[in-house]
Amino acid sequence: FYSDKDCIYASGWFKMGDRIPLASKSDHRKILVPVRKTDGQFTTETAWLAEDADISIGYLPYTRRNIVITAMKLLDTPYDWSGACFGSQHHGIHRGIFACFGFDLPLDNSLFPAFGNNRDVVFPEWDKEKQYTAILKHEPFVTVMSCGVQCQLLLGEYNGVPISFDAHGYGWEENGIYYDVKRCSIGDMRMPVYFLKNKITFLELK
Repeated sequence: FYSDKDCIYASGWFKMGDRIPLASKSDHRKILVPVRKTDGQFTTETAWLAEDADISIGYLPYTRRNIVITAMKLLDTPYDWSGACFGSQHHGIHRGIFACFGFDLPLDNSLFPAFGNNRDVVFPEWDKEKQYTAILKHEPFVTVMSCGVQCQLLLGEYNGVPISFDAHGYGWEENGIYYDVKRCSIGDMRMPVYFLKNKITFLELK
């Protein structure tokens, strides 16, 4: 957002799913942003959004199509473990996506399953075929899978292998070359390598 209506001077930013009050109901470009005064007191000031700012007045309609469109806006976003200004980690991207539809997920993905009624578990000692079959019983686009330290959005399957959307802070080695991902990307269950080696639980957001 900007400190002037011509949007020349950038003043700050907010991320997907953040909610900011409007300063004027008749002008959706004017918003109120929190400010810390020099004496430490809290106040709000008017700021401006660009003409083409990607915002929604109120929550987005909760449809599978809108979930996918919203997630794809983050494709190739840099991985940032801190969840700071230039990227996000796996907790943050899923919280941001579903916040656009009114869901308020916890800060850590290990708590995601506690916010739903699904009690299914995929165990690491199962063979991959059994793991894949159990995962694919869940509905694509509305199911977030968690292995405790990582979460992924289930998108469906390709040749019987679950496909997911994730923020990868790692990569893989092939023929002595290490390929770094560190981006929001679409992939299969081979990454991260530890995902299927942990218990997998599910949050179905319906």
